[in-house]
Amino acid sequence: MRPIKHPYLPIYYLSVVLGLLLLAGCSDKKTVPIYNTPEYKQIERKLNAVADTTDLKHWLQVYRQSGNRMGESIVLRRLGRAYRVDNQFGRAILAHKQGLAVADSICDTMEIVNTLNELGTNYRRLGAMYLATSSMTLGLGYCQQWSDTTAAAFKSQLKILNGLGKIYYTIRNYKAALDYFRRSLAGEIKLGSAFGMALNYSDIGRVFRAQNNLDSAQFYFQKSMEQKQLINDEVGMALIRIEYGGLYEDRGDYAKATAEYDKAYITLMAHSDRYLRLRSCISLARVYIKRQMTATAIEYLQEAKMTADEINSPGDRSQIALLYYQIYRKSGNTAKALAAYVDYKNWNDTVMNLEKLGDIQNVQIDELMADNTRKLNYVRKDMDRMRKQQESGWLVFTLIMVGMIVLLAFSYYLLRIRTRTLAAYREFRDARVRFFANISHELRTPVTIIQSAGNSIESQTDNQQIRDEVSQLQEASRRLLHLVDSVVDITNISIRPVDEAQWCHDDIVGYVRMLVEAYRHEAAKRQIRLVVTSKRNKIEADFVPDYVDKILGNLLTDMLHHAYNQSDLYISMSIERRMLRLELKDRGQGMSPEVVKDLLKPYDSKNTSEIYMHVGLNIQAVQAAIRAMGGDIKLKSKLGEYAQFIITIPLRHGDHDYPRLTEQKTLHTPAALSPADADMPPVVEAEADNKPRILIVEESAQVARYVADQLKDHYKVFFASNGEDGLHKIRIAAPDLIITDGVLPVMDGYQLCEGVRAQAATCHIPIVMVSSDSSVRGRMKGFQAGADAYLLKPFRADELLMRVSLLLQQRRMLRDKYAGSVPVVDDADGQVETTDRTPDFIDEVQQYVDSRIGEGDIDLADLAARFGVTRATFTRKVKQHTGLTSAAYITSRRIRKACELLQTADMTVAQVAEACGYSDTAYFIMVFRKSMNKTPKQYKDEWLKP
Repeated sequence: MRPIKHPYLPIYYLSVVLGLLLLAGCSDKKTVPIYNTPEYKQIERKLNAVADTTDLKHWLQVYRQSGNRMGESIVLRRLGRAYRVDNQFGRAILAHKQGLAVADSICDTMEIVNTLNELGTNYRRLGAMYLATSSMTLGLGYCQQWSDTTAAAFKSQLKILNGLGKIYYTIRNYKAALDYFRRSLAGEIKLGSAFGMALNYSDIGRVFRAQNNLDSAQFYFQKSMEQKQLINDEVGMALIRIEYGGLYEDRGDYAKATAEYDKAYITLMAHSDRYLRLRSCISLARVYIKRQMTATAIEYLQEAKMTADEINSPGDRSQIALLYYQIYRKSGNTAKALAAYVDYKNWNDTVMNLEKLGDIQNVQIDELMADNTRKLNYVRKDMDRMRKQQESGWLVFTLIMVGMIVLLAFSYYLLRIRTRTLAAYREFRDARVRFFANISHELRTPVTIIQSAGNSIESQTDNQQIRDEVSQLQEASRRLLHLVDSVVDITNISIRPVDEAQWCHDDIVGYVRMLVEAYRHEAAKRQIRLVVTSKRNKIEADFVPDYVDKILGNLLTDMLHHAYNQSDLYISMSIERRMLRLELKDRGQGMSPEVVKDLLKPYDSKNTSEIYMHVGLNIQAVQAAIRAMGGDIKLKSKLGEYAQFIITIPLRHGDHDYPRLTEQKTLHTPAALSPADADMPPVVEAEADNKPRILIVEESAQVARYVADQLKDHYKVFFASNGEDGLHKIRIAAPDLIITDGVLPVMDGYQLCEGVRAQAATCHIPIVMVSSDSSVRGRMKGFQAGADAYLLKPFRADELLMRVSLLLQQRRMLRDKYAGSVPVVDDADGQVETTDRTPDFIDEVQQYVDSRIGEGDIDLADLAARFGVTRATFTRKVKQHTGLTSAAYITSRRIRKACELLQTADMTVAQVAEACGYSDTAYFIMVFRKSMNKTPKQYKDEWLKP
């Protein structure tokens, strides 16, 4: 018997039904369409001459105060467009979202479609293609179900089609892009819109140019230019000239390409959209590089770089860095070429690989289209519902109220009965728990005494016969303990409420792989190969770690016992109808049909099958754990051939938001930590996030990935696959803590521990050893080798985190305690140096750095040698006094000096950069802006401003 999960559910469901009925009954008004074409056109004409954001804000206030929601939505759409032209994308998106909400509130479909198109354009310009596609496809859905057939409505649909074409062009799906552009072009030709035809002609030309079909591209660019000339669109003609220049450049005619780019540049200089002007700057720089006119190319690159920084465009920054790299490489300046190439790689890494992005986003778009179809169906039903008039009478309301009162009274009566039943059940459950706990304690006490006596006899005699008999005694006692644990597990799981278990939401594939690792040692003794497979690398699911431990532990133990030597045992995972499917299959003794039929039934003493008696309690514990998680287990077997267990568990357990494995608060008592060395650890320059660094030495990539997933939110993790590689990385990187497996190739974990402890530079590093060897001898061997903690596979993630945290905290406390008095051993030459905690040290460093700022780069090794310490010790001292790394401290002094010169001296930015040790003015500007949030020129202008 299991208690009611929520006794108030009948009342809750009744309240929901009542609320829905009342809502339907009270809706006695018809939805009146607000869209009015004459009024809409009048507002549009009034705002056509308004382009400034200040004026648009004024009109927004006017329409809001007058309660004109249509005018408010139109102004918000135009205000968002003005923000986008000014490269204020955050404000543009906010304005368009507000306009969309207003248009939706008045059911103005025309404005909804137009605003969705503008919002999609914002996201496309920012590179958020998934969000752009979501907005565009939703707008297209509105157009397709819209009953309005006016030219304005048709024009809105054509804009959406063109926007979707641009998205597919960006992700290089040229076939789909051409389809959308041609559909949009056909509509524009039908409407006779020169601007729309010009736009689509140029977009089709870009697609053909991307496909290296230059003749077709030129044809469509020429068609676009003809239309733009008809409407005298100067900006549009300038953009087509950039495309002309690209065609000439592709054909190697750099002179004509330069002429076209230059004409476009002159026209776009007068335009406020810096995004468009940037296109001409980059094109001119590129063609001048190809013409060997480096000085001119650098002028355009500097302008392009400042513009790209201002509008925060990673893709353009990547192109600019690549052009700088080409210039410096041709000039033989390898240092600057390398720096520019690093910048190019860094910026390029921020822009997703378009080849992969196209594949990914094509899949996402397909899923999105299906999702939007569902949304549109909902919108259609909602609009139909709003068009219909609902009438409700007092009779229906009275019947509902009477029924509600009757059900409330009945629910209250049931609640009292169930409360009493629940109290009685809990008392019975607690009594059973106490009974089995007492039984377990009474049985464990004599078994513990038997095992202790056996260990003592085994260690004191050399008689092999006695040792064999003691070994049999030990094995029998272990089996007895296992039976006791199985009975207690069955009882606890069966009577414990499901919600009282420690549920978590995490990657169950990694967790199962980690559990299986603990049985590889036992399987290897019989040459049984454990094969773990999964159709997905990662499956997020709700599960109880303790229950999964019991399920796999009992099944693997029994299957290894009955499997043939030199065979395979397969563990596979997959998802089937929102259920996790876990299969375990061996090649071994198998079971007869009679045993298979009875094995999964409740335990019955009448069933005396030998195999059933051997595994029956284990199977009952497994069944109890599976059913507690809402799952099921099936068994297939053929005598003498195989046994196969099929387990299905729901991926989600209710609507609860369960913690990750690393967030569970279960208390585990950590093993005793060995005393730490008193020596200070060698100083390693910290990363920018200052997270402690942990080295994981593990042969299995799956287990290493699982351990890293538990630690990555709190620590910086790196890896080694064998002991020799791990020891090498420890010596060069000096991690804060090491996690190693006991069994490793090349050099095992015990030899690794000994190697770490043998070196003065690494002997202080805490070591956590993870092993499947649960024997006392194995644990003693680990501690003797130098491990600070010893974890058995499988281990709990929260226990690992606690042990790691305690070890790092212990080392930190020792470091803080002895930082001012304990001598530090220089691992380079063995000399002893005393830690200096007085402020005089940093004052001397400051004076020396300030005196050499104008000389260029300051070598940190020479600087440390000047103060008689190693570079590592010097970095630690600087960070101790200033909180900055040595390199960051020198940069801060350079920027401080630059600020002083900009305030007092009549010097150009280039002269200030040189005076502060920067040979590259552009790099100086970038560092200064990163530190001060403004360029040197802006800083100087603000300082001199009266």
